[in-house]
Amino acid sequence: MNKKLLWIIIVVILLGIVSVLYDSERPKETAQTSPSPSAGKLSVSHNLWPGYYPITIAKEMGFFKDEGIEVTTHFSEDQLPTVSEFYAKKYDVLALPLGSIVSASGKYPDADVRVVYAIDDSVGGDAVVARAGIESVADLKGKSIGTALDGFGEVFVIEMLKSAGLTSDDVTLINADANQVYERIKAGEIDAGHTWEPYISRAVKAGGKVIFTSKQTPGLIVDVISFQGKIVDERPEDVKAFVRACDRAIEYWLANPEKTKALLMKSLNISEDDIFLDGIKLLTVQDNQQVFDKNYENSVYKNADIYSEFYLNNGTLSRKPDTSKMISSVILTTDK
Repeated sequence: MNKKLLWIIIVVILLGIVSVLYDSERPKETAQTSPSPSAGKLSVSHNLWPGYYPITIAKEMGFFKDEGIEVTTHFSEDQLPTVSEFYAKKYDVLALPLGSIVSASGKYPDADVRVVYAIDDSVGGDAVVARAGIESVADLKGKSIGTALDGFGEVFVIEMLKSAGLTSDDVTLINADANQVYERIKAGEIDAGHTWEPYISRAVKAGGKVIFTSKQTPGLIVDVISFQGKIVDERPEDVKAFVRACDRAIEYWLANPEKTKALLMKSLNISEDDIFLDGIKLLTVQDNQQVFDKNYENSVYKNADIYSEFYLNNGTLSRKPDTSKMISSVILTTDK
């Protein structure tokens, strides 16, 4: 055997030994250890209500990334398509008033959607304004009231009427958008109406009178974060991470209002008038400990029951939703 052939044989043997040793050191990739493509990723949809701005703040400040999750956001001012898209599972997360979630349970009875977090409460941000000459709720008897019918606005108006011993039979309810209420009052089309900021302030400047506010209905007009049920069951830590990031964003906003205003104006392309907290209470995780307590008088359970009763009476719901399934206390369980 010549020397050249001998060296070739030696090289082949050495390469074989190196290959075996390299393979033995490589980590084994199996179906059990490979992460799911969607693990750590969440898509969320919401409109430009200030109570939802902590989601944008958390994204822009990198708080979601710090928690190990990747969040994509979708903004829309048209609520109806967003709701239908969420229930079609286009999005993982949806920010919406509690009353709207209860209502949607009638349209999508087989959907598994869980309310996990109350992000804000209207504490004066909603009100009923009236024309001159109407000084109190009792003065509304026999009058016309504008509100968005079959929604949380109508529930709010009915709760207001109850405070004066009145019912919807004592007034005429007319469908009206919040941003049109005072114009319709001035036009003589309605005597009073439900609206919210910044339209409340504009109505008062124009001579309207506030006769009832959401300070008197604590917990009723609360905005919540809802997740697809499968994510709550299979990825509870991602749910908690999302909420922790929002909680951190609330803390940042309250501590840095001017910096946050600039951030929101730039990232959402909105004006300074669209950024306000008057009449809105942002709810922290600590606040949610109380809001999710079934024994608390203004809990999400109690207020979900108020909406359920209303929607059962008007035919939106054919059966009462099971709030023990609709509302999840996942964020209140022990986490890291």
